[in-house]
Amino acid sequence: MVRWLHYADAVRLLGGPPSGALAWDELLAALRGLDHTERLCAAHVVIAVTAYAEAVPVEVHDSAVPLPSPASREALAGQLETWYEGLGAERAAARRAVERYEELQRRLAAEVPEFGLWLQLTEPDGEASGLRRLENLLRVLGSERAVDDRRGALAAAYRAALDEPILRRAGAQFPALGTMYIDPVFRARAAEPGDRPSEEGWWADVPVRDDLAGFLAGYLMSPDARVAPLAILGQPGAGKSALTAVLAARLPPSAFLPVRVPLREVPADVDLQDQIEHALRGATGERIGWPELSRSAGGALPLVLLDGFDELLQATGVNQSDFLERVAAFQYREAVQGRPVAVVVTSRVAVADRARLPEGALVVRLEPFTEPQIERWLATWNAANEPALRGRGLRPLPPAAAHRFRELASQPLLLLMLALYDAQDNEVQRLAADELDAGELYERLLRSFAEREVRRGHPAAPDTTIAALVESELMRLSVAAFAMFNRSQLWITEAELDADLAVLSAGAEPAQPPAAGFRAPLTAGQDLVGRFFFIQRAQAVRDGEQLQTFEFLHATFGEYLVARLLIRLLHDLAAREAAATLPLRTTAADDALLYALLSFSPLTSRGTVLRFAASAVTEPSDRQRLQALTVRTFRAALRWTTSQPSAYQPVALPLADRHALYTLNLLLAAVTFGEVTASALFPEAPDPVNEWRRCLQRWQAAVDGYGWFSVASTVEATRIWHGTRRDLVLRAADVPAVEPVEGFWIHAIPADSRDRDMSGFRFEDHDLIQQTYQLRGEPIDDILRHALEPLLETMGLAVTSFGVLSEDRSQSAAHSLLKVWITTSLDEAPGEQLVDAFDAAVRVVTGSYPLVERPIILRSATVLLRMLSREADRLPHDDVVRWCRTLYREGSHCNATIHLLLLDCLLTARLSSPAARALFDELQAVGHDEPAPDPRLSRRVAAALVETGLLASDD
Repeated sequence: MVRWLHYADAVRLLGGPPSGALAWDELLAALRGLDHTERLCAAHVVIAVTAYAEAVPVEVHDSAVPLPSPASREALAGQLETWYEGLGAERAAARRAVERYEELQRRLAAEVPEFGLWLQLTEPDGEASGLRRLENLLRVLGSERAVDDRRGALAAAYRAALDEPILRRAGAQFPALGTMYIDPVFRARAAEPGDRPSEEGWWADVPVRDDLAGFLAGYLMSPDARVAPLAILGQPGAGKSALTAVLAARLPPSAFLPVRVPLREVPADVDLQDQIEHALRGATGERIGWPELSRSAGGALPLVLLDGFDELLQATGVNQSDFLERVAAFQYREAVQGRPVAVVVTSRVAVADRARLPEGALVVRLEPFTEPQIERWLATWNAANEPALRGRGLRPLPPAAAHRFRELASQPLLLLMLALYDAQDNEVQRLAADELDAGELYERLLRSFAEREVRRGHPAAPDTTIAALVESELMRLSVAAFAMFNRSQLWITEAELDADLAVLSAGAEPAQPPAAGFRAPLTAGQDLVGRFFFIQRAQAVRDGEQLQTFEFLHATFGEYLVARLLIRLLHDLAAREAAATLPLRTTAADDALLYALLSFSPLTSRGTVLRFAASAVTEPSDRQRLQALTVRTFRAALRWTTSQPSAYQPVALPLADRHALYTLNLLLAAVTFGEVTASALFPEAPDPVNEWRRCLQRWQAAVDGYGWFSVASTVEATRIWHGTRRDLVLRAADVPAVEPVEGFWIHAIPADSRDRDMSGFRFEDHDLIQQTYQLRGEPIDDILRHALEPLLETMGLAVTSFGVLSEDRSQSAAHSLLKVWITTSLDEAPGEQLVDAFDAAVRVVTGSYPLVERPIILRSATVLLRMLSREADRLPHDDVVRWCRTLYREGSHCNATIHLLLLDCLLTARLSSPAARALFDELQAVGHDEPAPDPRLSRRVAAALVETGLLASDD
């Protein structure tokens, strides 16, 4: 990627004198009639070096100067300041040089507009939209160049798209693309290989910008554009394809040669050059070779717009992880051949990480519409449709109603969907006026869409028939939603949807009667998808065959429909169970369909599914009834000797995994309706917590990493006692609380057990912890194991030995020592926290003595006393003396090091009380026969004794 340019090279590019000096008039003359991006870069280098030479009079002809990045023009000042300092300038001089550079920059931009355009110094124009400002900005480039017939034909084809309506459909007046298109707000960031732009955190510190035209102008004139692709990302319906269509139309053909390549319409199994040439033929009707066309561009910059990488990926199902790298390799080849080319690639955000980012790539993410943008879009739409609406007694869609559906209205295509359906009978305005939660809004909206389609196909049907057909239609849409959900995808192929509909919705009557004629009849998937505007079709061509996938314009549509079908299945099971004639029936009626749908993916894998399910059941009695049903079904499923057969197989899974996922989803459904206990789930188990743990292990084994994270971040487990039995209260939570570990609970020692009266107790051997972690290979376990390895290797029994602090509190020796270490390491830790940490540690270490071998006892006491001796001067002296007495008298084991550490602690506490002096005298009288292994400690204690006058200096 071009990021630096030497001054001497810059002067040479500008045709300067051999001496390397370039006067201002010579600079201006060199930039007149500008042909190449390199000259703009060279001009930047010249004024950057000139500014430095004025601030610090030295020669810098052979120094490489940083170039601006199109993603962040604000970073240039800091980069220049760092560069100036690297040349030897003092901070103040470097700052003066930066200020001087900015003065020269503004002056040059005023005299050579192209320079200001390249540096994105032009101010945004709020009145110009639809990339008209980009067209105005770039019109000055190459205005003297002639446009040949082929470029003229391409330009005419792309320009004509601006006058085409944004959609062709009965029932509304659709304004032209050039009129309706609104420049989106966006974020832009330079990327490195390995970056993940699909993750929200990657964009956290990137500001939102509203100068898309200025950004694109600066980018297209930068050297970056010729090195690696610009990736433009957006949600479905964000306007990515519209952006490429408008960009191709707005670029002046004298300065640019745009070629728009809709990846859905070109063969997917050919190389990039063939795809470009296929698109050229589609636009002009002529067979045009890319090298010939590129060479004929003269000074115009070729720009290839690859629209719909996500569609190519979805429709073909083929790994395209090197797609962007292949694009960069194409650009490199073209540059070597003297045919530099810029490339833009569009994709949905969710699949952005499915292609590796090459070195030097820039990434743009289109942001949702702001409220003013929504209002501007509606103003244009209403201006075109208001007369016809008024003539039918309807009102135009006001911005306030659209804002009520903000999550939908913030995406251009979804906003069009709302406007289109409101144009029928103002249904959107009626929905917006009601105080509905998100689930009710989606139900009313989807039901309204479905009813229109049903009535179109059955205009004479009575209302009861219409209602049944609407419900059937929504069920079929729910099957499509589950088809995506159970494959862990946001889209579904046509073949997959047809297969799922055949298995799960047999007998459901389609809303539209079959069409007559010679055309091939529509498949079930095509029939369903074709009727609903909120389902998007992606397509690609491979081996001459058109491949299609479908997805909801907004993922939340699918998530709502999954929750909707789940609740209806549970209600159906409850009704059939209530109608059963056998009074002894204790399990739900046949749950085969429930098992089929809920045995492939955890319900938590899509964030809003369970929230929609919870909001759909509001009556407490209904919630209790459905929870009781799911708990009974859960218990029954645990008793299965084999998993249930099912013709529904969206993905291949072992039967054990399907059974685990089914019981997990039943548990998730149960906690969605309220709290449930482990003892209610496992009423016959001697220890329900152990049964819960076994289930959890099976669930975790059946769910991938992210899926398990979604479960763990949804279900909260509170540890309680049920009499003498451990139990858990399980509930759904936005942020599950994490309780401190309690030793009595994990060791199953109830409140009335005599074990709570002991000074301590031990768990199984500490080696078992390491061996179990090693055997399981679970990343979460290994992270904790890695953190604890120093403790486990040197003081293993301190990890598994617990001391009793009170009748309801115990903790391990290792926990106590770590608590003291962390607390003493924080300078801001208040004294009360220190006292509590030391007090608990002394009691636990001494309480654990009877359970631990002597080496571990000595190590624990040594570690604790070393920390105490460092902190004794900022702790209450009476507490220090008390802890020392406990460690000496109740520890029962002592060596020379501990003996010296006890003396050291007492001396640090200044022997400030009779009790301190008495203990000190006792330790002095007893002494210790073993030699101290740490001479530094011996010297420190001796020095303290001399300082206090207790030992003569010559001793």
